[in-house]
Amino acid sequence: MLSELREGPLPFRALRARCDDLSPTSLSARLADLRAARLVEPSDEGYRLAPMGAALLEALRSLARWSEEWALLLRGAALPGEGADAPACAGPKKARKAPPP
Repeated sequence: MLSELREGPLPFRALRARCDDLSPTSLSARLADLRAARLVEPSDEGYRLAPMGAALLEALRSLARWSEEWALLLRGAALPGEGADAPACAGPKKARKAPPP
């Protein structure tokens, strides 16, 4: 729901349509939770991201970028900005200790 508000405020019906026609009761409950968490706030146009909601969305974008790079690394592909000759791992794996008996 936060990502649906990233481009600006939306009235309740438009937000509901963007949330796959979530039931009005469920949408109201979710909005109440997000308002209580200070992530969403009411506006003249409907609902908008509160400053902390916008900050959370940016943090999630950073996490998404990191996870995409990590997935490339796990597949052995070069990361953006690295040449094809770059090593796919940062170093040797550490041996695990056996659990105590």
